[in-house]
Amino acid sequence: MGREITGGITAMIGGFFILISTFLPAAYVRWEFFGTDVDVYYWIWGFYIAEGTDIEKSSFKFAPEFYGFMCGIEIIIISIITIIKGNSARKGKSGGTFLLLMGILAIISMIAWVFAVELAYTGRIKLFDTVLIMNFWDFFDFGIGFYTLFIGANIIIIGSIITMKR
Repeated sequence: MGREITGGITAMIGGFFILISTFLPAAYVRWEFFGTDVDVYYWIWGFYIAEGTDIEKSSFKFAPEFYGFMCGIEIIIISIITIIKGNSARKGKSGGTFLLLMGILAIISMIAWVFAVELAYTGRIKLFDTVLIMNFWDFFDFGIGFYTLFIGANIIIIGSIITMKR
């Protein structure tokens, strides 16, 4: 009974990490753009902020591309299901295999998001009414939201292994 409680709580913590990751930027870049330092932060679900040292050059937009947006929705659903199922496992109900599947599915969804963003934005990034020709991941780096999701998914996998171990 103790393993189910520990594994369930661990999986719930991983689910919360994944949920939090959707509110953190998953990609970012900093570069000099027409004499102004620009920081661009991009979220899983398509929201981005471009901040320049000049207030007039700052902008924020919600410009989702379909597959990336769907990966973001899938990640949110996975986190909610994991929290619910982790709570059930904490109460003694079995669910280790399902939690393992959720952890793996979260990782697959994030990898799919990486490819979706690359395909959607390669060759056309619009920033301050200027279209830049570039490959997304040649300029952008992974942000804290990306790493938080992977940490959460690994915590879920650890929780599922604890729950399954007898």
